[in-house]
Amino acid sequence: MCQPASMILRKTVVPYWSKESDSHEVLLKELGLKDNTAHPKFVRVVIVPPNGDFSRPLAEWQYHVDQDYLPPWYDATKAERQVRKALVAWATEKVFLTGTHEVRSGQYYACGDSQVKAFDSSQVKACGSSRVEAYGRSRVKAYGRSQVKAFDSSQVDACGSSRVEAYGTVTVNQWSSDSKVSVSGDAINIRRDSTKRPIPIERAKKVRRAKS
Repeated sequence: MCQPASMILRKTVVPYWSKESDSHEVLLKELGLKDNTAHPKFVRVVIVPPNGDFSRPLAEWQYHVDQDYLPPWYDATKAERQVRKALVAWATEKVFLTGTHEVRSGQYYACGDSQVKAFDSSQVKACGSSRVEAYGRSRVKAYGRSQVKAFDSSQVDACGSSRVEAYGTVTVNQWSSDSKVSVSGDAINIRRDSTKRPIPIERAKKVRRAKS
């Protein structure tokens, strides 16, 4: 997942963002624009929540340009004003702070005490005390005190003090020793070994036996 909220600016058009992704490369592809020159006619920008806290007021989010070259028409004050206006629509569509939601495609952010069911090819970043259930080929990144139940062939990255329950053929990447992962069925739990590289749980079990 790229930084939220990612947008593309063009000379006479409102900032472009996508429900499907916060990757500038994906946005450019959706717009039919090619990134094959040192002097592009567009500008990549991001506006991000302070300290990754999606619950902060949108007025506190921080605006940044994400490229070196700026075309002559770019006006920083005007651009930031347009992006902040577009951010309201972006957050309304993609950020869940409360309530129950179901998503089947696109990239979303579950925060606060929201509850989300993610299906198919959807991607969800779970923060705060949110609860997410992942199905199909969905992908979830869990942070803070979030809780995730993963089924089918979904993938979960467990960070912080998140809690993950994995069932079926789920893949779980556990990046923090504070996160708790319980595995059932054929689920695969990937941990970090002493070299800081992800290793399958079957290898991790052998390593522990060798040390005992």
